[in-house]
Amino acid sequence: MLQVGGLWRLLPAPEQNRRGFTPDGWRRSGDIWQPASGGSFVVEGLDKDMINRGGETISADQVENLVYRLPVLAQVAAIAVPDPDIGECVCVSLDGRGDTAA
Repeated sequence: MLQVGGLWRLLPAPEQNRRGFTPDGWRRSGDIWQPASGGSFVVEGLDKDMINRGGETISADQVENLVYRLPVLAQVAAIAVPDPDIGECVCVSLDGRGDTAA
């Protein structure tokens, strides 16, 4: 699972921070990555594909499939981000196509 260091920390949400970060400050993203050639990595999926937003369960796959309908996008990834008020929020990372005008 990917762990990212030094990007962010939620305050004041100690329980979400405890679950979302390692003791030395690395963010647990939930992404499953495999090494690829040249020192890069390939995302293979999510450790957790469901997002709990205020008691509503949202499928990350369904969000990604909906956003993929936009022809200007090459890649999409939807993940859960801890939220102190509603549990988790949906965060979508987008990678646009270089050859398509928005």
